[in-house]
Amino acid sequence: MINLLRAEVLRLLSSGALRGFGLLALVLVCWPAITTVEGAEPVSEADWVQARVSYESVVEQQQFELEMAQEQCGDGDEDSCQIVADMQAQPPLTVEEFLRVPTDFTSVVDRTIRVMGVLSQLLVFAFLSQHVGSQFSTGEVGTQLTFTPNRRQVMWAKIIVATVAAAAMTALWFVLGLTMDVLAYSWVRGPEGVVGHIGMGAVVGRYLLSTLLAAALAATLALLFASPWRGPVFMFFVFAGTQLLPLSVRSGPVLSAIVPLPYVEALVEGEYIEFMEFSSDGPSVPVLELTFWHGLAYCLIVLALLIAITSFRFSRRDILK
Repeated sequence: MINLLRAEVLRLLSSGALRGFGLLALVLVCWPAITTVEGAEPVSEADWVQARVSYESVVEQQQFELEMAQEQCGDGDEDSCQIVADMQAQPPLTVEEFLRVPTDFTSVVDRTIRVMGVLSQLLVFAFLSQHVGSQFSTGEVGTQLTFTPNRRQVMWAKIIVATVAAAAMTALWFVLGLTMDVLAYSWVRGPEGVVGHIGMGAVVGRYLLSTLLAAALAATLALLFASPWRGPVFMFFVFAGTQLLPLSVRSGPVLSAIVPLPYVEALVEGEYIEFMEFSSDGPSVPVLELTFWHGLAYCLIVLALLIAITSFRFSRRDILK
């Protein structure tokens, strides 16, 4: 088994797709920090000018509405009199209320983590689907099984290496992305505002875990379908098809237990709550409430079932044809 794992690592490192993935990741790692940190710039004179313009426009509009309401109130309209009383009771507006609030470091990092988390899942799934699935069309799997008849060991070696590689790539990507955040924010605002909080680690951990599961799923589907593209197409139809169902159908006792997207969101976000209105004038009622542990259990069960099916088919497939 050790030799199989070593061979899979060497095969992964020599993959041209890995170099393409690395180049794309380096380009994308700079994007969240650069786009988000623009709003972190200190308040400038131009911001004050824009705030005054917005302030004067709103005050002018409110004054016009007040005069119209006073005129209608003078004609005996009780609703207009109530509007006049409400408007006069409001505290006066200030220019500061219209002033741009610079983005703090926590918001910059939070957006970077979420953008990179989603991108890492998509890129890792696409890369590993291509890397593992293409080994069937090139004949590498057939050659490998000629010298390693134990097909289940080959299957597990590919899944394990894919998962570990995804963990390493995702962790490195997050480190580079957060480093870019620190450098970009320090360049704009200085190092004083670079302060994090413990919740960031929890979000990173959930995205890292979901990426590991996505990597294992990508490798499993590639082995199941013996193709680099059938796995992604299958997952697209699973997610898109279930989301096209009406909410009243998806929230039923049977489908709510198997529709994947709510469980994936619960795993990534820590919880998932879906509301539905049963009447046009009634309140929204939660029809589905999931926690992180619901999402994790669902993903592990589905992955275990797919691995079991893959193990059965992979051990009986005539791959040498």
